[in-house]
Amino acid sequence: MNTSQPTRPRQAQSALFHRRSLLPLGLFTLAAILALVGCVESKRLSDVPDPHRISECQFIPLKSVSVTQQDALPGVESNVRKQRTYRLEVKVFEEETDHWMEVLEQMSTWELWVDSVAVPVRFRPMQKKGHMMFSGLRMFYAPSSGGSMSLPVETYALHGVALNGQARLVGYNAHQCYASALDSLIARPLIVAP
Repeated sequence: MNTSQPTRPRQAQSALFHRRSLLPLGLFTLAAILALVGCVESKRLSDVPDPHRISECQFIPLKSVSVTQQDALPGVESNVRKQRTYRLEVKVFEEETDHWMEVLEQMSTWELWVDSVAVPVRFRPMQKKGHMMFSGLRMFYAPSSGGSMSLPVETYALHGVALNGQARLVGYNAHQCYASALDSLIARPLIVAP
């Protein structure tokens, strides 16, 4: 009498049972991933004015003192083609200096609208009464070539306003928006890093 039973059918049944038990786990995992991806929405840019909001911005009576841009070529081979520095010195007309300085200091975000993009700029009051300085950087990129350093690409919001070659300084917070047209940006000499 042979008491041994063939092991193959039992192994096949065990493998089939194992696969069937993984199926609900796999479906649950897939559903969880899809649910999480569906819950993640792109970052809301409620702080960034849309193109229609510019009409709601109040005019700032600023006079350009020095409005420049200067390009610098990097000294290291990377995907950065050039870096452009914007420096803006502006002043408020004297009869309204105190009022406008108070208003402008309440703005939480400042941008320089140039070309088609909104470049973030920093606001800094100066020692001269009514004078303000703004500065910001804009990076230009090219595809990285083999073996060169590849830095993360910084993207800029599109402002969607036809500027016709001019620039605009825009400051805003959750409740207010102010804008001022600037004189044409003067290009300073190119800096080439060694």
